[in-house]
Amino acid sequence: LKRMIAAALPDVLDSQITDVVAAFRKHYATTGLFRTVAFNGVREMLGACEGLGCPMYVITNKPQPQAEAVLDHLGLSSCFRRVVGGDPSGRVPKAERAAELALQDGLVGGTFVGDGIDDLQAAARMGAEFVLAAWGYGVRGVLEVCPEVKRLERPPLLSALIGRDSGEP
Repeated sequence: LKRMIAAALPDVLDSQITDVVAAFRKHYATTGLFRTVAFNGVREMLGACEGLGCPMYVITNKPQPQAEAVLDHLGLSSCFRRVVGGDPSGRVPKAERAAELALQDGLVGGTFVGDGIDDLQAAARMGAEFVLAAWGYGVRGVLEVCPEVKRLERPPLLSALIGRDSGEP
């Protein structure tokens, strides 16, 4: 969040960025997260993947408590075995956290759905197939470095994509 604010507002002092981050986090915890809605088709996608027996995880840059609160708010917490939140210091990249999760939970292969460069890197680090969520916000960056990436245009199509393989989650 600090890096995003610094990039968007290059003339703002570090001390001001700290204040902006604190104000944002307070607003998000009390108001913003309750305005969060799931993308169309996400509930159906998760239900279909559960029906296939796919173990599902969330790896996010959001702080752990906020990520869990969003999933609770959306009524989706029960779909996931585990949520791995962002490193508050910003020093441990998503790929490192994904590799740790894979090691701890014995995850081998599988499918990693994401919408940003950090997701692409995390999938590679886990040895998972990466599928680009074409409705996400980081799509352009992924396509710039990996234009032939497998894309998922709409959430409900994921179960068909996973189910077409050997049946392994």
